Amino acid sequence: MSSARIAAAFAAAALAASTPVLSAQGFEGTVHTRAVTVSRDKLSQMGLTTPEAVLALSVDSLFAGSHEEVGVVHVTSTYYLAPGKISAQSASADTTEPSNYMIMDADAGTMDVVMPLQKVYVEWTADDFKKLQAHQQQPHDTTTTPITVTALHRTAVVNGFRCSLYRAESAEHADGSGREIVVGCLSSEHKDVSQALKKLLEGMSKLAGAGEGGQSAAAVLAQHGLPIRIQTLSDSSGTISSDYDVEDIVAVTPGHVPAERFTPPAGFTKTSMADLIKQETGQDH
Repeated sequence: MSSARIAAAFAAAALAASTPVLSAQGFEGTVHTRAVTVSRDKLSQMGLTTPEAVLALSVDSLFAGSHEEVGVVHVTSTYYLAPGKISAQSASADTTEPSNYMIMDADAGTMDVVMPLQKVYVEWTADDFKKLQAHQQQPHDTTTTPITVTALHRTAVVNGFRCSLYRAESAEHADGSGREIVVGCLSSEHKDVSQALKKLLEGMSKLAGAGEGGQSAAAVLAQHGLPIRIQTLSDSSGTISSDYDVEDIVAVTPGHVPAERFTPPAGFTKTSMADLIKQETGQDH
């Protein structure tokens, strides 16, 4: 399942947010985003080895660049929202294959990952997430890392949205992965959308065990407004140590969303993450 930075920011921020509970009359409609990821190797080839050099890149030129360029991946996503429900679907420009997508019912406390190629959907639980981490040998970091947020006292217009610029930086992570740097352009408008996403994605965050080791820099930043643009990278001792991700909200469209957007397609088989891992490895987990 693709993981959007804006969605991740909402999910983790929801655990500490003091927003009102979304009412039955909450936001219904769609939120469209675009994202571009530049690999660490590509950044090195471009001679960009420090955070400030990377952040000085023109974001507009990155989005306007060729979708066939090696080391650069373009993704578009659509979030379908209704009171208590969300469906997040993404498409990558470098493949014609349908992507996996997520459906969550916050009121029921359930989340399904739909896998169109396999014609199955996975019922996701917190236990499944822990098993997946163990399978990938990625232990969950429970160390709290201090995060500093700085208002840059500048505004911008991004995709027609006026927003204010902030920068968040974490301290060096204890696991040696360096520090996280996030620059966000945050809007004080569309509070209904912000509250809806926080409410709905709180359930996903809890399923994934997010928040046990503190919030990400993007999550802390998102508490200052709706993240119209999020730029994320990491460095270690001043040298880039991650890919560079940028994600924009490009449109917010209120309106009725058909109920079938929030259920797996007819004819798909229900399975579990444990069964998928077993099929892949031939081992029980």
